[in-house]
Amino acid sequence: MWTGVWKVDKILAYRWNENGFEFLVRWAGCKRKGKPWEDSWERELSDDLKEHYFKSIELKESRMCRAHVHCLTIEALTLRGLASTAYEVYGTVLQVGDI
Repeated sequence: MWTGVWKVDKILAYRWNENGFEFLVRWAGCKRKGKPWEDSWERELSDDLKEHYFKSIELKESRMCRAHVHCLTIEALTLRGLASTAYEVYGTVLQVGDI
């Protein structure tokens, strides 16, 4: 078993099981032959890393929520006939009849 401190490139995901949280970690650096380290599920990460990861998720979810509210606003304006005839939502142009 390896012991020591290893540099994390990014936490990709998390999951909960009977042992608590586990985090899918992308490790920084490469093996001797230049291949990246394999991603792995880890329970033991520093509190700073976990806090940073959960804050980034919270920010991402907040942005998604604002985008969703914006789409609902466009839909409401369209139904009232107050909006123009085309909108760009998530990179797709929609006509009033499409919404």
